[in-house]
Amino acid sequence: MSSIIELKNVSKKFKQLSAISNVNLSVDEGEIIGLVGENGAGKTTLINLILGLQKPDTGQIKVFGTNPGTTVCRNQIGAMLQENVSIKNLHVDESFQLVRSFYTHPLSLKKLLTLTGLREFRHHNMSALSGGQRRQLAFGIALAGNPRVIFLDEPTVGLDSIARTQFWQSIEQLRHQGKTIFVTSHYLEEIEAVAERLLILQHGKIKFDGPLDALTSLYSGATATFESELAVNYFKTSPLVLEAKKHGDKITLKLSDGDLWLLESQPFLDRIHRLSLMPNSLNEIFTDVTQTGGRNHESAMHAN
Repeated sequence: MSSIIELKNVSKKFKQLSAISNVNLSVDEGEIIGLVGENGAGKTTLINLILGLQKPDTGQIKVFGTNPGTTVCRNQIGAMLQENVSIKNLHVDESFQLVRSFYTHPLSLKKLLTLTGLREFRHHNMSALSGGQRRQLAFGIALAGNPRVIFLDEPTVGLDSIARTQFWQSIEQLRHQGKTIFVTSHYLEEIEAVAERLLILQHGKIKFDGPLDALTSLYSGATATFESELAVNYFKTSPLVLEAKKHGDKITLKLSDGDLWLLESQPFLDRIHRLSLMPNSLNEIFTDVTQTGGRNHESAMHAN
């Protein structure tokens, strides 16, 4: 499968601050990519470079085989950026129709209103929409041209739980149509649920690039919860136990490696009851990668 987005040794500085540093990236059509990183990690800069809104200081970027920002690229890319657009006295359906007019094969107005959940608000002024509804409107504007590649930057900020569920159902429909989608979000549980590939940026560099299961296998931490007549201090002697707490009858252990701890615990497993062993969530792994450096971050760079 040929790549539709290629970055080779791309760097970008703002004054003396390095926003993106020697990034190499290849994206195939149909991938759903979660782009995560702390504030200032370079996520927005990376998106802007691919969109052609900024130019790299060094390196090369190709999108659909040409330079970013060309007419060929603009006609095949949709972007939902963090800032919402609002034009006074323009209705929701009028805004969709306006954007649709810029494209040769746009999505129908009916489809846009359905995907965004704004059908009942179609005759409302843009300026009268709530913050969440403006995010839904921005989503529709990104989809209006029926793009092959969609960038969604913090798409669910301000959405209530019902609208957020509907949004991800719409993303699932786009997935089945073979769209390539980049999603950046601070709601890592949403990334975990939808992304097939994860990119973790730290200080302008790709810290991890690969499928989520590869990341979880590299960072094998877990939380064990159980009941035992053994004192909680008994479990603190293991180097695999990062933290041990007791709440009533239950003991909770934070473990650096759940599988190894189970093997180590064989001699006293008969004194442990109602054991639950849960692997670390993406949020916990992300904290490990970005704040502590991670035990396996060198190998994580080459996970895919």
